[in-house]
Amino acid sequence: MNTTATLQQLKDLKLSGMVRSYESVLQLSTHQQPEAHTMIAQLCDAEQQSRVHHKTLFFLKLSKLRYAAMLEEISYTKDRNLTRDLTHIKYNGLNSKQRERYNFQKIAGLLADYGYSSIKLDDDWQGADFIAQHIDGNTFIKIQLKSRLTFDRKYLGKNIFIAFPYLDSWYLFDHDELLNIFLVTFSTSMATSPSWTMKGGYSWPAPSKKGLEILERYKLIPLGNSIEIEEEEQEEIG
Repeated sequence: MNTTATLQQLKDLKLSGMVRSYESVLQLSTHQQPEAHTMIAQLCDAEQQSRVHHKTLFFLKLSKLRYAAMLEEISYTKDRNLTRDLTHIKYNGLNSKQRERYNFQKIAGLLADYGYSSIKLDDDWQGADFIAQHIDGNTFIKIQLKSRLTFDRKYLGKNIFIAFPYLDSWYLFDHDELLNIFLVTFSTSMATSPSWTMKGGYSWPAPSKKGLEILERYKLIPLGNSIEIEEEEQEEIG
């Protein structure tokens, strides 16, 4: 495969975001490079971010701002109705799209503690809302984001993981693996329900006590508030 020619074609097509992303992939060893579908998702995401960035710069130029000011130079006063204080939002006040973005940022932050970098997808590619890539360069997880514990036949055989929040915790599980456990455990309820047998889907607004016991091993545990700093960095800061 002539990667040089491919890079040149991307440059000719003025896909600068893809060019930079593809160049970074080529710097990895062959066994560390992502599979085709994942790479396409990464390239598309990089190109979209690049276009947003260039569009922002374009509109900033058109705006012809009179002053070259920085946020730190803004005067925050009550008479100007400006404040430096950050205000918590109310989840119930968000619309469906805002909730989806909010939940993605929440789960992405937790997955970062486990060494994963998350890539949001604009469409449900192979049933996934986003892809999580591990720092080992070899592990990729396709994740569907849900607001509650959910199973669905359409995810069977697609290597999909489900992420959902309950109370103050987040859970992440292999859909097919946990489905088999729940069908056996709840053989007289979930497994025989019209929702599962006829519609092919089942969900819990609030998992039962037995369900929570099973889910315990799939709970994501935050790393904590403290971040370890390398010894060399500590010396530089000191």
